Amino acid sequence: MRALRSALDQAVASVAGTGYEALIDREAAKLIAQEAERIAARHAELVRLLAREEFRLDKAEADAAGLGHQHASGRVRASSRLHLENVRRLHHLAERDERALDELVALVNALHAQLMLLRLSGSSADSVDDIVSDLWAHIEGLRQASTEGVKAT
Repeated sequence: MRALRSALDQAVASVAGTGYEALIDREAAKLIAQEAERIAARHAELVRLLAREEFRLDKAEADAAGLGHQHASGRVRASSRLHLENVRRLHHLAERDERALDELVALVNALHAQLMLLRLSGSSADSVDDIVSDLWAHIEGLRQASTEGVKAT
C-alpha cells in the first residue's frame, strides 16, 4: 500500500498546477487509494485466516481424502468436500486480491511515468487517457469482484 500511495502522490504532484491536472487530481487519487485500502484490508484478513491450520489447503485436501478411505458417513464426506471447496475459493480470493493490488501499483506507476513524459516533452495526452481509462476500469473491476464475492456468500 505504501508503494501505491507514493506513486499516486507522485502522479498528482507531477501535474499539479498544469493543464494536465484534470487527468488525475487529489480527489481521484483519494478514491483510488480508498479502493486499494479496502482490497488490501480484505487481503490481510484472508491471509490471517488462511494461516490457520484448518484453512491450510494441503490439510483440507488430506482430510477430505482421508475420510473417503475411512468409510465415513456420506454427510461427513460431503461436509469435508464442501470445506475443501470453500478453502480453495478462499485461497483463490487471496491470490486474486494480491494480483489486483500488484496490477494497480503497476498502472499507477505507468501513469506517473506517462504524466512526467507528457509534462516534460509536451507529447500527446492520448496515451495518458488510455492509462487513466485502464486504471478506472481496474478500480471498477475490483469493486465488482468484491461485490460479487459478497453476494455469493
